[in-house]
Amino acid sequence: MNRLCHVLFPLILLSINVFAQPGVAWYRTYDYGGGEDYFADIYALANGDYVMCGYASELHNGFLVVRIDENGDEIWAHGYPNERGHECWAYSIIEADNGDLLVVGFSGGRPSIFTAFRLNADGELIWMHEYGPGACHAAVELKEGNFILAGSFNGHSQLIMIDDDGDVIWSEGYGHGGGSGFYTMRETEGGVVAAGFFMTEDNNPQGWVVKVDFEGELIWSREHVHDSYFLLWSMVSCPEGGFLLTGNAINRNIFYPGYYAPLLKINDNGFQEWFRRYSPGVRGDLQFAYGIARTNHRYIIAGFHHDNMRYPRDEPCVINVNADGVEMWRESYNIFGLNLFAGGTTFKSIVVDNNDCPVAAGTVIQVDSSGCYNGVVLKIEPEILEPQFIYYEPEDTVFTVLQGDTVDFLVRAHDAQGDELSYLWTVGDDTVSRDTTITYCFEELGEYIVTCRVSDGEFTASINWRVTAVEFYIVDFRPDSTEMTIRRRSEVDFAVDVRALDYEGLGYYWNLVDRNGMRQEIGDEDSVRVRFDLSGDYDVEGVVWRGDSFDMARWAVTVRSAIWNWFPDDVELSAPYDTTLRFEVIPFN
Repeated sequence: MNRLCHVLFPLILLSINVFAQPGVAWYRTYDYGGGEDYFADIYALANGDYVMCGYASELHNGFLVVRIDENGDEIWAHGYPNERGHECWAYSIIEADNGDLLVVGFSGGRPSIFTAFRLNADGELIWMHEYGPGACHAAVELKEGNFILAGSFNGHSQLIMIDDDGDVIWSEGYGHGGGSGFYTMRETEGGVVAAGFFMTEDNNPQGWVVKVDFEGELIWSREHVHDSYFLLWSMVSCPEGGFLLTGNAINRNIFYPGYYAPLLKINDNGFQEWFRRYSPGVRGDLQFAYGIARTNHRYIIAGFHHDNMRYPRDEPCVINVNADGVEMWRESYNIFGLNLFAGGTTFKSIVVDNNDCPVAAGTVIQVDSSGCYNGVVLKIEPEILEPQFIYYEPEDTVFTVLQGDTVDFLVRAHDAQGDELSYLWTVGDDTVSRDTTITYCFEELGEYIVTCRVSDGEFTASINWRVTAVEFYIVDFRPDSTEMTIRRRSEVDFAVDVRALDYEGLGYYWNLVDRNGMRQEIGDEDSVRVRFDLSGDYDVEGVVWRGDSFDMARWAVTVRSAIWNWFPDDVELSAPYDTTLRFEVIPFN
């Protein structure tokens, strides 16, 4: 039985940094039969849904793929076993341009098999192919339409290009000493960049990044050696160029030995620009980093902290950093105080959706499920970095004034990080104030753009008013609703009130556009009464003018007969003999 657990209790958040962290939108766990369920990857779909992939023991030991909506509610979940019945793990999932899903991983056995399969949007299997002994960890859809798969064959790195049907276009291995593997990949100009590890002569893994062209030919290869153990799991492209990579590493410092989360920035040629370690040995530290994603302004890394001497042993963590790798905040989503989880939670992947919300996926051990492993997804609210306007005047940001009018403008703003705010008021290209309010006189005729910019020193928010200074304008009109539905043979009074510098020479005229689109003039005063004898759609226009200047109010009027509606809608019907039909008319109220 599939069970979706909605965790509605508040999370206990272990905050390490003083910067303001966004809250948790929701937290869900997913159980498929009471066995072992793992999420290894999550992908944000174009329509706002999410898909996760992994493994489910009770679904025939097969590949697990789950689709959920934006609120975490399950749409469908399926297991996909191989023909031999061996354990199957899905490591990565992507959405193709046509909405299909491509899933990669390995089919179990001796040896394991490098596997990819394609699903439609409803989770129906289109094809499944096995490519050789090994495992597939990443896939990208190229702009020209084919796919490249990344992983390992027989302990050495492997890239495979396939077409829409999963057929191999080319397959290339990239040996490196005692062994290697690719875990992550990105398309870039002129080819793809793949990253993972290679084994040194001392049998320690170190970071390895390569670039190949679209024919599989090696363009460059870069080794990145840090400490005695360095493994690259995830990579993201940077808008300014280059890539950020994260993974796992071991620090041999005698004061803080142990695993830590590294962050490596490389340029477009694979050379290191900088390298960061994030507080090894600190409670709530991210020791194992499995995913990195880019928000609108920063980057977010997800993984977990492990400690055999603490309870729970595993705590899921995220770290938010800026473009230079400087930590802005971190969060440890520790819910052991609620006694919901026995061994803690791990994050294995993170994405950022269309609303700039980070969404992490992984695995949790459930107390109320006899210690079984369940999939887990946590959605974080979007980070608010810019100052936020909490109040402003005038409330209308587009309005008209008379030449010479004076208007007061005011703003109140708040900064989520608590930084001091500065204000800058401009009218057109002219700076007029650095206060929270201004009073401005519109001395000349024409259009003005009044702007207030509020900054915390790093981010800026702004609000604009568009103000038109004129000699006269319609300040009010009646009826106050510009869209109305009335009964046939009704009479309606229309009127406009004008504000002007000088009322001498102002003229009025009224137009009625009938149901056939014919326009006729119906009045030349500041008001007019109109009788609507025929049903249909009408427009009424009230215009005030002088010389070449004018202002206008327009009403859309729908006229109904005494019968509002009827059923059936068709007035000509046919039916079998001896059929009973129901007829209904709805009068105009």
